[in-house]
Amino acid sequence: MLLVIIIGRKIVPLLNRALNIRSNELFCLVVFGALFLLAGFAETIHVAEAIGALLVGLVLAETDHRERIEHLILPFRDFFGAIFFFSFGLTIVPSELGGAVWLSLIAVIITLFGNFLAGMLAGRSAGLSSKASSNIGLTIVSRGEFSIILANMGKAGGLAAFIQPFAALYVLILAILGPLLTKESKHVYNFLNKIFKFKDHKEKKPVKPKHKDESAGV
Repeated sequence: MLLVIIIGRKIVPLLNRALNIRSNELFCLVVFGALFLLAGFAETIHVAEAIGALLVGLVLAETDHRERIEHLILPFRDFFGAIFFFSFGLTIVPSELGGAVWLSLIAVIITLFGNFLAGMLAGRSAGLSSKASSNIGLTIVSRGEFSIILANMGKAGGLAAFIQPFAALYVLILAILGPLLTKESKHVYNFLNKIFKFKDHKEKKPVKPKHKDESAGV
């Protein structure tokens, strides 16, 4: 699959000429054809089709037609995204969610702690204040659909059956907490600051050199 990226970067000029198509319908067919071809190839060699689709995006992002592709593909992305979550919801039995509640809550707590700590360390190493570093940690909490994709792959691979309800609860809880923590980041920081007493390094004021009075010795 790495070879696909290397070859794709080499043939960018050829792709620019090949995708120079006036008809939007034909342009979409060519792009989707390349997408399904490489995704099918990835599935054939036992690699996730999502990886193959990602590689197509990485290659086409190097071409001059990137903005046109984004403009035409975004409506399809939103539509199929809704279909994906709908189909995922159909595979979950509500009565089975109870067995995954505690594991989901533990995973959420670990994620919150890990993201906040990572944000604090990254921010402070970059010279940011404790409050700004806290904001970084609180804004990277949410988990998206890729976690659900991995859960589907895990179930297809014969892993434990509770992996799907676990992923559903995990993503749902973090999807709710993410915007709330981002919105209330100031209050969260003030609360944590009362407990941990974050200290910011105060900037040292430059000392102005004292000018000697040259006329003093005259």
